[in-house]
Amino acid sequence: MWIKQTTVALIGSLCAAAAFAVDLDTLCQWRAATERVSYERRLGIKQPFGEVFTAEKLEQLVAKDLHKEAVLKQTYGVQVTEEMLTAEVARIDRSTQAPEALAALKEALGNSDEAFALTVAKPIVVERLLRQQFTLDNKLHATERDAVKAARQHLLSGESVDGLQEYAWQMGERPEKATAPQAATTPTQAKTSSSIYSNDATAQVAQVLTLSRQQDDSPQLHYFDDLPAELQQVLKLQLKKAGDVSSVIETPAGYQVYLAREISADSLTVATLTIPRRSYQEWLSQQPTQAL
Repeated sequence: MWIKQTTVALIGSLCAAAAFAVDLDTLCQWRAATERVSYERRLGIKQPFGEVFTAEKLEQLVAKDLHKEAVLKQTYGVQVTEEMLTAEVARIDRSTQAPEALAALKEALGNSDEAFALTVAKPIVVERLLRQQFTLDNKLHATERDAVKAARQHLLSGESVDGLQEYAWQMGERPEKATAPQAATTPTQAKTSSSIYSNDATAQVAQVLTLSRQQDDSPQLHYFDDLPAELQQVLKLQLKKAGDVSSVIETPAGYQVYLAREISADSLTVATLTIPRRSYQEWLSQQPTQAL
């Protein structure tokens, strides 16, 4: 038997609860078809497909996807609907930059809307929703957030904090000849709890640029305008003079707090502490799954 009977029973219950009811063998066949298309398009010398994607391997891949779906429902009460799948299929069709590969993928699935929705679109939707819920789950990240909040209190009291790193930004518009770093493409959001800000105010941003340092270990100047617009607003509002401390800044990667070192019309130099979030993959591997 390729996988344990308990896992087979679990997969059967998940399949029955899916937007389309299909069995394990069908899901594995569809998965094999999509993996084969991808595998055959790879360049270089390859082992035979069947040696790489064994029946056991394919079942494991299907089981992993269904496990995520079960965690999403059992932990957060979120279930993927047919409307979600329809929207995702439309998004894939609309935004693909490899129409030939997409057509080959659909052909391998017999041009079946059901097969494409369950095998290609659904894992994408589940992964996106589960990561969103994980990121927004304050209980999961309480330890890391509390550590940054405690560090913030130390900074407000003028005490030293281990792990601070210094960065500097050039204020004003970037010169035309200067090359801007790649901007974040994920939507961002900033929020404060008052017209000024409170200690518990948070700014949720998609990405905080990683700033390099010069060889002499002094902060290297980057342009303030390269930061996400929401983060710019929060820092401008909260860092008015040297010694000011920002609220806790929340990103998908972790939590940050900023201490203003030097502020002038031309530049802003800060010290910041960053504590990463709990690992998504580690957390997911620890989640049990009961039959739905």
